[in-house]
Amino acid sequence: MKKVILLRELRNNARHPISVISRKENIPVTTLYAVLSGMESGVIKKYVSLLGDGFCFYRELLLIEADTSSYKIRDFLANNPVVNNLYRTNKGFIAHVYYNDRKELNRIKRFLKNNGVSFSSHGLKELLFEEKFVPE
Repeated sequence: MKKVILLRELRNNARHPISVISRKENIPVTTLYAVLSGMESGVIKKYVSLLGDGFCFYRELLLIEADTSSYKIRDFLANNPVVNNLYRTNKGFIAHVYYNDRKELNRIKRFLKNNGVSFSSHGLKELLFEEKFVPE
């Protein structure tokens, strides 16, 4: 239960000091620190900064129909600095792209076309729901 409480608090605000969470939840700091240390080797993969809307000008979702065992396509997308998220699906990949200059997106599209990969591109207009895993 302490793990769930800590995860919920970190998802709400990862910058809260453990001492603040300790007081709020009435759990000793040493206990929370031990739980956090245990999760860093499995549940918590890494600490990252999430980009807000002010960072870039454009966002696109690319629905890519490709053989998911193709390392050439996957590696190109995974190593591309403007691809923020990459998902493997039953029909190919979904790439969430953040870019400032349309040339960056066109480079990806050109690579896909040159490799005979069909795709569709969808400009993202508005975030309607944000990830909010908050266990009770």
